[in-house]
Amino acid sequence: MDIRIWRQVKDAIDIGCYDVCYHLAGEFGRVNGEHYHEQLWETNCIGTHNVIQACADRRVRLIFASSSEAYGDLADTGKDLNEYRLYTEVPKFNNEYSLTKWAGEQQIRIAQRNHGLNATILRFFNVYGPGEYYSDYRSVVCLFIYRAMKGLPITVYSETRRSFLYIDDWARAVANVLDVPDDTFNIASTRSVTMNKLMHMVGNVVGEVLVNVSWKDTELHNVRDKVANVDKAARLLGLNDSVSLEEGIKRTVEWMRRTYEI
Repeated sequence: MDIRIWRQVKDAIDIGCYDVCYHLAGEFGRVNGEHYHEQLWETNCIGTHNVIQACADRRVRLIFASSSEAYGDLADTGKDLNEYRLYTEVPKFNNEYSLTKWAGEQQIRIAQRNHGLNATILRFFNVYGPGEYYSDYRSVVCLFIYRAMKGLPITVYSETRRSFLYIDDWARAVANVLDVPDDTFNIASTRSVTMNKLMHMVGNVVGEVLVNVSWKDTELHNVRDKVANVDKAARLLGLNDSVSLEEGIKRTVEWMRRTYEI
């Protein structure tokens, strides 16, 4: 179905008799949102509204895939980035993708107040691993690995810092949401690296000389540092880094070699 079309969403929820809906259907990424802005807004805002309305009407619990991007510039203030910051502060945004994820959360809060919606918000921070097929709009780990293996140009914003959570650790925490009351959670790794460090880690695993790489300090349309407080998710969802970034990159490289026969 197309979540932008209300009756398709309504019929799917009505027929299914579901207890829970995981809403993971979103347009992803800043550059994707700039190149396909109509899809970004229609999917992330109108589509999310349709899912919210259908869940509220049928009393279905909603698990919403938000993003670290919802924090906007609050992520770069040097203060503790805990879940409650967005309850009391309104961020400024560097790109429209960020704004649509924040808007989705606000739509949920309206439905919680006005329609009694049961909903949990999960803010994902840089999830990576096998299964992410390459395109120019995918996440940075996927981009770095594929382009390094193919010898394609890579731009590295050296001083930008991010945390990276392996897909298996992400999936375990997201599944465990069903066992706790509605809340908001940061879903992220406790460890962070600069993009400079990440690029060198990828190069070491791929085994390629990094000759087609452009190095820049920071990115104009994004925040420099984005590192989450995950105490609540660790305590209630069992979130942990059982797979190190080094091991996760190795597994992802192996999967890409098999998938693309590189």
